[in-house]
This record gives sequence, structure tokens and C-alpha cells, in this order.
Amino acid sequence: MKERTRCQGARWRVFWGVLLSAVLAVTLLAAAGSVQAKATSTTYLLKVNRRLNVVTAYQRQRSGKYKAVRTMRVSCGRGTIRANTTPRGTFRIYKKEASWHPLYGRTWGRKVVRFYRDYLFHTVPYGKKGRAASMSVTEYRKLGRNASGGCVRMQYIDELWLYDHCPKGTKVVVYSSSRYSSLGRPGIAPLRTKKKQCYDPTDPVKGNRYYSTAAPKITVSKSSRTLAPGSAFDPKAGVKAKDARTRQDLTAKVRYTMDEVGEDGSLQSVKAIDTAKEGAVYKIHYTCYYKYCSKYTGKKTVTVTIGER
Repeated sequence: MKERTRCQGARWRVFWGVLLSAVLAVTLLAAAGSVQAKATSTTYLLKVNRRLNVVTAYQRQRSGKYKAVRTMRVSCGRGTIRANTTPRGTFRIYKKEASWHPLYGRTWGRKVVRFYRDYLFHTVPYGKKGRAASMSVTEYRKLGRNASGGCVRMQYIDELWLYDHCPKGTKVVVYSSSRYSSLGRPGIAPLRTKKKQCYDPTDPVKGNRYYSTAAPKITVSKSSRTLAPGSAFDPKAGVKAKDARTRQDLTAKVRYTMDEVGEDGSLQSVKAIDTAKEGAVYKIHYTCYYKYCSKYTGKKTVTVTIGER
């Protein structure tokens, strides 16, 4: 009986040892996750130029330096009184709200991001909660000018980008300058309507007939080219893509497929261009899609011909 008790005691010791090891492992993983979360808060730096009404996002490079990657037209505070001025200084994003958030004057904002007290990044005001077609046309057309009560108003797709890419702890620097970033002046999606309220033209929601956000623009060094037989060829060399509105480089998003053109004009899909095949003609179809640019896909086709010796 005593021997049995000792065996049971040994089993319990093993059980508790395994349990404590598991708890320790979970604790260490949670700590590692916490460190990782803090690291992601340094991925981007947001600079708000309240004079030019522009927000520029800078991404941290491997060197530790920050590079401008996206610029967005906004509306900062009117500044007629201190309460209506977007405060100058360095702040941190500390809270996000995915749902509709009440603003001043019985209006609503979407995808709200708080960076200092009750100062927010948010969309252009909407007249009715939950109704995407109730955005103020008048206020949208003020983007690029000082027009808010102190918050930073943005086009919907830009607010969505900021909400999805900049976690809590991301640094926000508010300043005033007459100079744009290295990306230049950002564009704005055109809105043509006589209505007082409608959809944001960057909102990809179904039923938005005012949607006007252009697809990524793909550029190539040559739209048609002839290769010397047996020469090396890189389909992505000289190919670039950009969001013309935010000046964001989207080259990494470019994808392509290739077809060989038959004598009758038919297309046969191929995985690579055979530069040893003299007289052969190929079509390279480039595409670029990025949901924070447009719901449309950028497209470009290039013809490549293999010359003769």
C-alpha cells in the first residue's frame, strides 16, 4: 500500500512539473508577443503638416532611418481660436475605434484613431450614423484646407490605411511648414455631384456610384522591345507601379503572366520567354492591385520580340 502511494506521489510530481513548465512557456510567449507588439509601433511615423494640410507616413528601414512612403491630403484645425487648432507637438496613437464615432455638431466619423486627448484622425463627417451615403460634400471639398475643429479629417481609404497599419504607440508629429515631403503634394479623388450628402469617392462599398479612385499606374521602360537571340531577360526589370493619389510606390505589388503569340494570333500561356527562339513574339501582362489604393486593378501589356541573328 505504501509503495503504491509513493508511485502515485511520483506521478503527481511529474504532472505538476509538466503543468508548471507549460505555464512558464505560455508566460514567455506572451512576453515575447508584448515585445513584438511594441516593435510594430515603430514601423511607421506619421507627420502632420497643419499648414499644408498633409499627413505623410514614414516607414522604418533596416538602417533604422525613416523613409516617406505615403502622403495624404487632409483638413487640420481652422485655427481661428486655440480650441479649433490642431495642437503642435509629438504624440502617440493611444486608442482606435472601428465603429461610427460621434463628432461635434451631430455628425459622425468612421475608423477613429486618437492621438492626443480628444484629437482624432477620422473621416470627413457623416450626417447619419451607419449610413455611408451621408458624407458631407461641402466638407469633403475642403480637404487640403484648414477646416476642422482641431481633428485631422481624411479621405475614407486613407483613414482605413492609417487604421490598419499604425498600431497603438505609433508616433505622431504635428508641425507647420511650407514644404511638402519628398513625395510631393498628394492628390484627391474627384467628387462630382450637386448633392449635399453622398458617398466618399474613395469608399469601395457596394452601390457607391461616386467612386472615382484610380487604379495603380504601371509604367515600363518600353511598351515593346526586341531582344537579341540568347540574351538574358528579366520581366520585372524597368517595371514600376505607383498610387498617383498618395504617391505610394507599389512596385512590389506587381504581378505578371506571359503568353506566346502564334502565327494565327492565338495566345499560348508560357512560364518563361525563350530568347533562343528567333522570331518568337510574346505578350507580358502586368497587373497591380492594392486595396488601399483602389478597388480597381492596374493593367499594362508589353510586347517582346526575339530578333534574328
